[in-house]
Amino acid sequence: QVSMELGLAGHSVTVNHAEVSGELALSTAIDALLLGRASAMVVGGVDELSAAVYAARRSAGHQTTTPVQPYANGGPSGGGLVPGEGAAVLVVEREAEARARKATVVARVVACGAGSPGEAIRGCLARGGLPASAVDLVIGSGCGRWATDGPELQGLRQAFGARLPPLTTPHALLGSFMAAGVLRVALAAAVLQDGRAFPAQRGARADLPGLIVDSPLGGRFQRALILGCSASDTAGAVVIERP
Repeated sequence: QVSMELGLAGHSVTVNHAEVSGELALSTAIDALLLGRASAMVVGGVDELSAAVYAARRSAGHQTTTPVQPYANGGPSGGGLVPGEGAAVLVVEREAEARARKATVVARVVACGAGSPGEAIRGCLARGGLPASAVDLVIGSGCGRWATDGPELQGLRQAFGARLPPLTTPHALLGSFMAAGVLRVALAAAVLQDGRAFPAQRGARADLPGLIVDSPLGGRFQRALILGCSASDTAGAVVIERP
């Protein structure tokens, strides 16, 4: 539908993989560019909070109407997510061509990875030729549901060990929706540009001291890892850097 509306002719694909759809859609677009199937790709994610979706999540016990605390194990703040809706769209193209047409480059995609959370992160770093220490910030998909937050946190610890970078997530503030991966990438690019990371929640966590960003965090962030995790233990990871 987007291709028809914009009159775009060329490589077109729809990626539908629950909470990691956005990260995997970006990975698919990068592959198309590298294989020469396209010179530029539009990558988007859109979700509408319809009555049917709301009712289905509520009946399954996957959502809550109270403020959530991402990455909290159990309890009222770790048992469900706050439903949301939104959309984000990115344009990705080869850097040389973007520079040639004097486009404003907001971020450079270093690499993508998929698999379990730990595998996705390690694979992404390996493809980008980066050590774990090269990542300055992680923007995760923590939403207050331990079924996804727990494996995500475990994967981060497997990949980074004790030197885990500051971790934040937009979903305590914006709510959660399936196509939010593209939004996470767009937010990461904005953080790299502005040098200010948004908080994942209000108030420090006694169980994760110094890890979760609980107030606006300033700094010169060179690279960010974006991580999306689904209930099926599938994850998509993307590393972007300042251009």
